[in-house]
Amino acid sequence: MPKIHSGLQTEEAALNHNKLGKIDIRLVTVEDIQNLRLLLNSAYKQLADLGLNFNATFLDDESTADGLVDGRTFVLYRKDQLIGTIKIRKHNYVDDRPCLYVSRLAVLPDLQKNGLGLFLMNLAERIAKREDFKCMQLDTAQPAEHLLKIYQDYGFKIIRPIYYEGNTYCSWILEKSI
Repeated sequence: MPKIHSGLQTEEAALNHNKLGKIDIRLVTVEDIQNLRLLLNSAYKQLADLGLNFNATFLDDESTADGLVDGRTFVLYRKDQLIGTIKIRKHNYVDDRPCLYVSRLAVLPDLQKNGLGLFLMNLAERIAKREDFKCMQLDTAQPAEHLLKIYQDYGFKIIRPIYYEGNTYCSWILEKSI
């Protein structure tokens, strides 16, 4: 895997969470692939239970590794446990403005609702601002109304529908101006 500049500032390499303690933030490594896959599978399981076949629900180690090739994937570690992740890359589904695309956002199910997803989104937005992106985009399944609400509360607006071949649902592309 080629060496990629993380975009993290020194002060962003760790989080002292008021409830969970010290959490380290860094780029994913090859050694993280199995733990990353297990995290993605478990975090997206509730969506699979709704009949939504997000690819993160059935990734194997090879597919997980393949998804690391483009962009930057950050991982959150608490002690020796991978507890969260986010992938960012330059991509724009709408036009040619420089846009930071967010995907594979996941938090260990037992630790959801502790602000870790918001922390990861804020991290992505800080990096986007520092690197002069004009917007952030992401996609989510149209039937996942709870996710749509979270993203809209964070300032994302629905831009257009998109259908990914093989999915059992249609998605929304959402965008937030920076």
